[in-house]
Amino acid sequence: MPRMVFITTYNPGAIGPRYIGANLKSAGHEVWFVHFKEMRTAGVPTFDYEHHRRLDETGMLFLRIPRPGYVLYVPYPKPITETEKQLLVKCLKEIKPDIIGFSFYSVTLEQVKQLTALIREELPGIPIMWGGLHCIVRPEECIQYADIVCAGEGEEVTVQLLNNWDEYKKGKIPEIPGLWFRQGEKIISSSEHPVVQDLDKLPIPLAMENELLIEDDVVSEKMNEPGDFLNAHIYIFTERGCPYKCAYCIHSMLRHKGFKRFRRRSVDSVLAETADRVNRLGMKHIIYHDEIFVIQREWVREFTRKFKEQFGKYGITYTGYVHPMTTDYEMLSWMVDAGLTVTGVGIQSGSERVCKEVYHRPWMPDETIKLSEMLSKFPLKQVQYEVITNSVFETDDDRRETLEFLLKLYRPFDIELFGLVVYPICALIYEKPLVDHIDEKNLLFWNMLYHLTGVNGVDKDYIRELSTNSYLREHPEELEKFVIAVTTIHKERQQLEWEKHQLNKALSFQQTEQQPGVRDLVKKALRKAKLSLLPLR
Repeated sequence: MPRMVFITTYNPGAIGPRYIGANLKSAGHEVWFVHFKEMRTAGVPTFDYEHHRRLDETGMLFLRIPRPGYVLYVPYPKPITETEKQLLVKCLKEIKPDIIGFSFYSVTLEQVKQLTALIREELPGIPIMWGGLHCIVRPEECIQYADIVCAGEGEEVTVQLLNNWDEYKKGKIPEIPGLWFRQGEKIISSSEHPVVQDLDKLPIPLAMENELLIEDDVVSEKMNEPGDFLNAHIYIFTERGCPYKCAYCIHSMLRHKGFKRFRRRSVDSVLAETADRVNRLGMKHIIYHDEIFVIQREWVREFTRKFKEQFGKYGITYTGYVHPMTTDYEMLSWMVDAGLTVTGVGIQSGSERVCKEVYHRPWMPDETIKLSEMLSKFPLKQVQYEVITNSVFETDDDRRETLEFLLKLYRPFDIELFGLVVYPICALIYEKPLVDHIDEKNLLFWNMLYHLTGVNGVDKDYIRELSTNSYLREHPEELEKFVIAVTTIHKERQQLEWEKHQLNKALSFQQTEQQPGVRDLVKKALRKAKLSLLPLR
């Protein structure tokens, strides 16, 4: 049977090849993963302009997340060394694959081009297949570099390809909708392959099987070993698609045969994968990495009941995102009771104009504020609101509207800012920018104000006063110093509040009375929390 090696770039958790690999394994084929570079994140100090410039020159469209004091880069583009290239070649020669598959996003397109050329030179004759979101939207571009391009979901078509491998190797191109082929200068395009409608029929994505990681000039098997490193890269998806089509997102461009905006696995299928991750990989906290997790009321009801029955006694917790149009108080109560500890809401902009006219998002300010009020009533470890910044489509009036909107949300919460990336495969490329470049000083000023909005103890009118201060606008580095100090205290408070909640939850009054040592520990923690929760001003 043919042997396939998947190469991931700066993304060891790549869910696509894990699903495809599981399908191939079920069909009797041997599957390997070679993860080329980690999904590392790194913070670069705000004013280290030389460092930022060097990263811009890498050609990667990484995500920039501005935080007080630094900018977080995801994935952090640690340079590829010659040693790492040779290690990749050595691994491939030892595995002896019949076909090599690259799965990637637009972020690492240039790196994949380089590695493809390297493999062609060092391992001539081995067919190279490309897949991933970039290939789905732009197969005609990708087939110029690869021998085969998967222009849709790959689970079924890749199995069909390898089942017909002998014919392909003899030069006969199999007729498989969804796959493009190149023979010399000849391009053989394909009709679209229908998407998988019944997600339950797909095997659980592979994890901790035949995985090699190349990083820091060495090859390791960390992805084959249970523990924190593996768990940091493994997520669970309960669904595919999104009911919305925001202009900055890939979902704005996905239009394929049989395409549905939203498909979901059954609860039992999701919990079977969860059990595997808990029992075999040793995971204690599950990240359900869906666009919106709390959607479909009856599904959520069944999930929370069964999750609590199966994992509650072991203290397993989880992350899942909510949405103002799909989430109500009762659903939140189910979620939290079952183990939800971290959640988030995508706001993106508080400007009605930007949401409607630029991002093509539903505008629902009242519903979002109501959701924030509901979230504030639950003991959650973290509530995060996401906002897009660094946008050439915004004016200062739009930014002020965003600030005012954030000030209406119920505290406490964290703000996560995402620097806008206009990917070449999303609908946002058709929007007309308002400016040619971003005023970095002005951007820092607004970003720091946003970070203050979720902090208990900072008066909201005081934040408004800061927003009109001409000196701080000219010297936003002074505002950043203040925000660093305030948000540091804010995070310490949140952690103490969470620890207090956990202690109170774990110990009943009777148990505390029977265990003086534990009772003293609780009292000490509560005193510490009380002192730390004094107002800032």
